[in-house]
Parts: sequence; C-alpha cells; structure tokens
Amino acid sequence: MSSLDGDGGKIHYPAFAGCWRHRRMVATLIQRRQSVPPPPPPPPPPPERGFERIQIDKQLQSLWLNRLIAYVIDSIIIGLAVLLIAVVVAMPILLIDFFTYGFRPEFWAPWSTFLGLMSVISLFYYALSESSRGATIGKGIMGLKVITGRGERPTLDKALLRNVSKLHWILLLLDILIGFGTPGNPNQKFSDRYAGTLVVKSTAGVSQELK
Repeated sequence: MSSLDGDGGKIHYPAFAGCWRHRRMVATLIQRRQSVPPPPPPPPPPPERGFERIQIDKQLQSLWLNRLIAYVIDSIIIGLAVLLIAVVVAMPILLIDFFTYGFRPEFWAPWSTFLGLMSVISLFYYALSESSRGATIGKGIMGLKVITGRGERPTLDKALLRNVSKLHWILLLLDILIGFGTPGNPNQKFSDRYAGTLVVKSTAGVSQELK
C-alpha cells in the first residue's frame, strides 16, 4: 500500500501493516468467543433399574433363576416340617376325637391354624439359617449365600428384616417387584436395601457382586 507525499513522491507503508490488522481481528474474535459462557453439560443418564438390567444381563438372569429354584426347595422343606408337626401333634388328638364323637367341624376348624405355622416357621427358618450359615438349604444347594455390604454374614436382626416379606407370598412378590422397579442393586429385594444385604453366588468375588 502507498500514497503520494508533498513532492509527488510515493511513501510506502510497511509490508506487515495488513498482517497486523488481520491478527488484531483474529484476537478480537477469540476474545469475544471466550466471553461467551460454555453450554451446560448434558444431564446424567437416569439410574438403571432391575427391570431394564435383567433383560440384557445373562448373569443376573441366572442368579434370579437359581434363587427361584432355591426358594422352591426351601418351601418344600418347610412344608414337610409343618406336615410332620401336624402329624405328630394334631393327628392323634383329631383321630381320638373322631372315633369317640364322630366328625365335629367345630373341633377340627381350629387345627387348620397349623397352616398358618408355615409362615412363622418360614420366617425363622430363613433368618436362623442365613445368620448362622449364610444360606438356607436351598441356597446352599444352588450355590448361593447372603452377605452384607462388607461381605460378612448377616446378623439375626438383618436376616429377620430381609425375610419378613416371606410371611406371605403377596408380600414377597411386592418386595421383589419394588426392588426391581426402583434404582439400586438388582441383586437386592426392596427389604435387602434396608437390611444392607444381598444374595450372591458363593463362588463369586464379593466386590464384583456389590457393583
């Protein structure tokens, strides 16, 4: 770039004048861009629920299948225990009354409460087995055990708390469904979260199962 001086001669500006203007323009644009606050980070993904995880996690599916089989085994054992108690205690009395007075529905009705014993026996069977051995007979057969968050065997109060839903099958079903429908460890029923316990494979590493 050039212009005429007073004597008609040309005055030449430095060659870097245009470059300097370009640099200044770039610096201004950078400064403006830095003054604009960055966009907020994207929100974290919603916590995963058991219903979502069990559809894709084969190990979780296997764990709950083994738990179901263990529950069936334990239910058969408890049912046989209640039947044995009924045979030893109730049947002799009922037979004597039957052969003495005939069939009396009002006398037989109270003995049906032996069926209610199954719930109470079930609760204490699970609680005592898990607090003393870490597993019931059914869980032991299926290679499962109950542990706390520290990998220890649960105390009796924790074992009672996690098994209180076994007093009735509807309570147990709700316990499992709520556990699957809320965020948390999919190995746990809802009552397990209050007790701080979970069921794992007895051969698996504790730290891996706590994730």
